[in-house]
Amino acid sequence: MKKITLSICLIILLGNTVQLKAQETEKKAITQTIESLFEGFRKSDSALVASTFFDRTPYLGTSFMRNGSFQFREDGGLEPMLNAIAKPKADSVMWDERIYDLEIKVDDGLASVFCPYQFYVGEKFSHCGVNYFTLTKTENGWKILTITDTRRKENCK
Repeated sequence: MKKITLSICLIILLGNTVQLKAQETEKKAITQTIESLFEGFRKSDSALVASTFFDRTPYLGTSFMRNGSFQFREDGGLEPMLNAIAKPKADSVMWDERIYDLEIKVDDGLASVFCPYQFYVGEKFSHCGVNYFTLTKTENGWKILTITDTRRKENCK
């Protein structure tokens, strides 16, 4: 009876280990998609940025204004952002969004990522906030469905 119980425990343990490895693999692929997005920002590579999105994703945001009021933004979809990224930039005006502390949750082909960021234009700090991504797994890997962010200039990490 002890051998059967031990065997069952080992099978469960191995199954959980395989499942955890699969989750980690997915999280790395999701992280790579988001890192590619911001690599495209830094390189002014709109094709690289577009490749990270599923179809024509809307870009949404929220901000607290200087007077303390709350503003919701809908930035017109992906095309305006791609057009802005494609414009050649000198190093001093390069877009550099630095993300950290990614919190990734995955269930089957759906993922969410919550991560703080700091945004620089060249080496000059512009603003900070939090990005919230939803992604879906496609035949071509993980793709961004939506991005929602907050923006502020104070209380940055």
